[in-house]
Amino acid sequence: MASCSSLTRLDLANSELENEHLPALRQVLGQTPHLLHLDLCANELSDGHTLPLEQCGQLQWLGLSMNGLVALPPGLSTLSNLTLLLIGSNCLETTPPALRRLRHLVELDLGSNQIPHIPPWISELTALRVLGLRSTSRRHAPPAAAADGFAVAIPDLSSLHLEELDLSDCDLWDCHIPPWLVLIESLTALDISENHLNSFPLLPGQLPRLERLCLHNQGPWEGDQPLPGSEGAAEMYLLQGGLFQVPSGVAGLQRLKKLSLDATVVGSWPSSLTVPGGAGAGAGGEREVEFTGRIGAGAGVEGGSGAQGQGLAGGEKLQELQYLSLTGTGLRGIPSFVPCLRSLLTLNLSTNSLTALAAELAVLTSLTYLSAAHNHLSCVPAFISRLGELRELHVAHNHIIAVSRAIFEVI
Repeated sequence: MASCSSLTRLDLANSELENEHLPALRQVLGQTPHLLHLDLCANELSDGHTLPLEQCGQLQWLGLSMNGLVALPPGLSTLSNLTLLLIGSNCLETTPPALRRLRHLVELDLGSNQIPHIPPWISELTALRVLGLRSTSRRHAPPAAAADGFAVAIPDLSSLHLEELDLSDCDLWDCHIPPWLVLIESLTALDISENHLNSFPLLPGQLPRLERLCLHNQGPWEGDQPLPGSEGAAEMYLLQGGLFQVPSGVAGLQRLKKLSLDATVVGSWPSSLTVPGGAGAGAGGEREVEFTGRIGAGAGVEGGSGAQGQGLAGGEKLQELQYLSLTGTGLRGIPSFVPCLRSLLTLNLSTNSLTALAAELAVLTSLTYLSAAHNHLSCVPAFISRLGELRELHVAHNHIIAVSRAIFEVI
């Protein structure tokens, strides 16, 4: 490596490195003083105490995820130029104090460790824009330390100008959603999937820059023992039938491009996604399609309280949405607002109870991907031939007995 003294990027991810290779790694790092990017993810370098990071004073990008680390290298705190640090999917039991000195960090992934809580000083890292806290939970704390309640173990982050935040699998219940969460106006991506929510307290006008929202796989607590304070939340969940109520604020997310609700059984869509009249207005205000609170054969998920017989005026809500995934949400009919999403490129309706694809979907002429696999369809309808941009159609695992002749004419 002597001839590589000018090396600025070294990628050793998934290279089967083990602790016995650390002396050789020390030699390599000693000969690359200008290194800016070092990726050691997905190895078996569990002995963080001997990882020679003190030789990498210029480092800006460091990946240590998926190594089984129980502690971070002592030299980490000296990397004052570090802007990105990936230490997720290890065996850390506390938030490393060394992070407090890394004031230039822009992206930090702490997720999927065994950390019971995040210390308040995390808000001192004012340069942070991307923060991953997946699986931060009191369930990782010793029983005595966790006995003070089931409250979420995340401090107030509203003083940070975060753009992306991952709070998935953090044991969030409705009563434990931190009120500051919807006040971070800089957020463009929010992941609160794999929690225990019946809804999310998002009101119109909140999170105005949000482009990606992941709400998939909301379900009841399945731990071996009920955690302190969880009983009331569990009772509320059961009282509401374990169904997720899509928040009214979703309709106000004017910049939203991606919405995922996979494996979250939806009880209702907000009435704010519908307006009286039932007409979808096209260019020039022409009436193109009449929508009801639910469309398609069979009973579907209601379009919100009192939403039956209502529709969504095209061009009003979620007009930037390009990706909508509703797999395993309990659909028996297609929500009325879906045909109004004229920018939609990907629509995934698989693993539901649909018996037909409603003709109203023909107006989604920008679609490139459509999946209705694992439903109860009996035919592939003619309107598919009108989706001129469609590149992938998935209707496997249905009961298809007919394919419209119009489709073959186009082919």
